[in-house]
Amino acid sequence: MDRLKILKSRLPDWLGKLRAQAAVYAPVERAGVTCFARLAPGDEPQLDYGNTDTPLKEVLFPQTECLITWQRTPEGLQVQEVDTSEPTVIFGARPCDVTGLRFLDRAFRLGGIEDPYWVRRRDKTTVISLVCPHPVPGCFGPSAGVNETSPEGADVVLTDIGSAYVVEVKSEQGQAAVDLASDAFTSAAEEDLIAAREAGETLLAELAEQAIDLEEPEARAKAFLQSPAWEQVWNRCLSCGICAFLCPTCHCFDICDQSCRGGGERIRCYDTCSSKIYTKQAGGHNARPTAKERLTQRVMHKFSYGPERLGVLGCVGCGRCRRCPVDIDLQLELSRVEVKEPV
Repeated sequence: MDRLKILKSRLPDWLGKLRAQAAVYAPVERAGVTCFARLAPGDEPQLDYGNTDTPLKEVLFPQTECLITWQRTPEGLQVQEVDTSEPTVIFGARPCDVTGLRFLDRAFRLGGIEDPYWVRRRDKTTVISLVCPHPVPGCFGPSAGVNETSPEGADVVLTDIGSAYVVEVKSEQGQAAVDLASDAFTSAAEEDLIAAREAGETLLAELAEQAIDLEEPEARAKAFLQSPAWEQVWNRCLSCGICAFLCPTCHCFDICDQSCRGGGERIRCYDTCSSKIYTKQAGGHNARPTAKERLTQRVMHKFSYGPERLGVLGCVGCGRCRRCPVDIDLQLELSRVEVKEPV
């Protein structure tokens, strides 16, 4: 498809047309935290951010959501499934978060068994990605396989060239989103395309300075778990789960029922394999009773089980997990491991 251009001064027009057709989520600041939130009339997205504090997955996989409700009536128990899906546009998503959606798409459809809550939302969602002008400290997206200039899973990709964006339309959904405000777009001139290409080259050059070695992730993970560094890492882990809650690809959840006055609801909420009770069974047995065993599971899930079962790495290089309160940096530790050739 041809590349287009939209002036930054016309973005409000486009967003207004999108909001008339769908719920639009974009980066905003709420109480000092940048996150993806639904734009209300008059809201402007914060597009000059480095990366949101919380991941994009919250839009399609909420921290807490109601799955079903029930109520006892004279006619019997009435059960109602909850469907909150609606046409949605995600505007301004960074390539690492978009790549995270690719992992979740595969995880929530693994083996042909679909998670209906994820699928309903995802199928109604158009993703408009924004290429980073500069990498944030700690970002290593290309090392994790992220296409930083045209991420897979995006319907539209915007590249900042100063007073305008060069627009790459990557899908029919993306074309439909652009067509809503067709008068706001013009064909990108040759100098616009050159500016976009140079912006991408500059970004990749800066990212190369922050690259880490994640080649052979499965062998690297196994070598790490046998290395002297591993003992020091797992001994510091607090099993707090911050790394999982901030990760664009982590998707563990718990389900619980809440009853009140003859009715109730079934709730799904985030969980993490680092939790002490995540694998605790009804009889009291816990398959992973120690932080070492739980962190081992996390390492293997990200770098061995994910590539084996889903065909993609369980890390997108966003660097959010580096907010660990005890400064555990699994990816950096893995990159330092020497992977020996099999004899």
